[in-house]
Formats: sequence, structure tokens, C-alpha cells
Amino acid sequence: MNDPNFYRHPRRINDPTLIFAWPAPQVMPALGLLGASMLVGNFLLFLGLSVGWWIIYGFTQGRYAPGYIFHLLWWNGWTTGLTKICSIIPDGLKREFHQ
Repeated sequence: MNDPNFYRHPRRINDPTLIFAWPAPQVMPALGLLGASMLVGNFLLFLGLSVGWWIIYGFTQGRYAPGYIFHLLWWNGWTTGLTKICSIIPDGLKREFHQ
């Protein structure tokens, strides 16, 4: 298009899904925690958790690979009830594997 008033924002195949100006994995847990604060009734606690998530995710996003936080949780054994026991996802607390 040759219209000087038209701007086409370039998109890449691996661009993150954005909510306003922030990536969805950073915004959605914070909004979910704030929504849970309405149900529980403890706004300041959940606001602190939301700000903590925002800071931790922003810190690790630029320094580590995607999924780093979940991997740390898995490695320390905090996701044992969240993941099914299968051959693809081994137990996070098992450190030695033999064939």
C-alpha cells in the first residue's frame, strides 16, 4: 500500500500475545490474583502477590528461556500434584535416571 497515512505494524510468527502493551503470561496471572482477591476479601495480600509476580516475570523474561519459572517450580517439586505422572514428564524430585 502506498498511502502515507497508513502504518502497518510488522508481525512475527513468534510475537507474544499482547494485552495492551504487556505479554499475556505476565498480565493474566496478575489479573487472576486480583480477581481472586475479590472472592477472598484480602485485597492487599493479593495485590502484593500480583506485584511480586509482575516483578519476577519481568526479571526472568529478559534473562532466561520461556518457561523458566515453571521449570524451577517443577525442579523443586512444587508441581507434583499439578502434572500427571507419565513417561514424558518425569517426577521433579527424582534426580537419577537409569536405562
